[in-house]
Amino acid sequence: MKYFLFSILLGVSVVANCQITTNFESFGVEDMSPLEQAANGFAFISPEGLALYNNYDAGYMFWTGWSISADKDTTTPGFTNENSSIVGSGNEGSQSYATCYAFTPSSIAVRETSTQPIFFKGLYISNSTYAALSMRDGDGFAKKFGGEDGTDPDFFSVTIDGYVQGNVVATTEHFLADYRSDDSSQDYIQNDWEFVDLSVFSQNFVDSLTFTLNSSDVGMFGMNTPAYFCIDDVSFDILGGFAESATKENQIEIGPNPVQDEMRIVSQQSMKAITLIDTKGNVVTNVRPDNTRYTLPLSQFPSGIYTILVTYEGHQHHERIVKL
Repeated sequence: MKYFLFSILLGVSVVANCQITTNFESFGVEDMSPLEQAANGFAFISPEGLALYNNYDAGYMFWTGWSISADKDTTTPGFTNENSSIVGSGNEGSQSYATCYAFTPSSIAVRETSTQPIFFKGLYISNSTYAALSMRDGDGFAKKFGGEDGTDPDFFSVTIDGYVQGNVVATTEHFLADYRSDDSSQDYIQNDWEFVDLSVFSQNFVDSLTFTLNSSDVGMFGMNTPAYFCIDDVSFDILGGFAESATKENQIEIGPNPVQDEMRIVSQQSMKAITLIDTKGNVVTNVRPDNTRYTLPLSQFPSGIYTILVTYEGHQHHERIVKL
């Protein structure tokens, strides 16, 4: 029995926290030459494994889902400028980014990692030029946000749902325009890149994200506001392999391992959260000790292998444990 447990521990005692960022530069697109045509499904796949879902009808040259763009036009209104970001570049002046035409909810996922948990950390988002100018000025289909006197409580937002095996486990919302304040000086249409923190998903290691647009300007056939936005610098972690314990600035002690009743966790820095995840990716317990020491009771959980995630000062430490 002891030899069996020792063999398990050699294989799964620690796992890596491998932070990855996809910035879309690897697709090699240039201004006015976006990538829209792709096979249906998760067609645009970055070298890091981030996959974007695309639908393309070659007969009508019509696409929904995602395109990869480097378009810089921030002044031309209308459908012919559907791929541009209102910023005129990617995040921090980079060349490429992804544009979403969310006619229906549009998805991204991390491929080739179905047996490993994914922790989406965040992404940058901006308005498209098409949507931003339509909201600012109005057009033949959509209204000017705020109305003629600027008092209409208009809004344009994107809802991001995190999925695990087809089920929504977490949701967050980001407003790309908001005119709902009683103070009109607070009204805005986003015209830069803003970071969307996806730490709300840290309670569950989601395998994909779905983006759905919402607007106050809705007509007979649905939303009138152009259903476009842009993303860049999507960051996520893949858990697997071997890694150093915590960071050079912070050492974490977790034991005993194997464990039967209680696990002691000691950190040099204050721990913000301790999360225990089973082999199916389900969070079985989550506590917020806000301390450098914590004793985690485990007697109520079935025997097996778990992943423990310790969060501190913007970092995470991951480790596999064996519950007897």
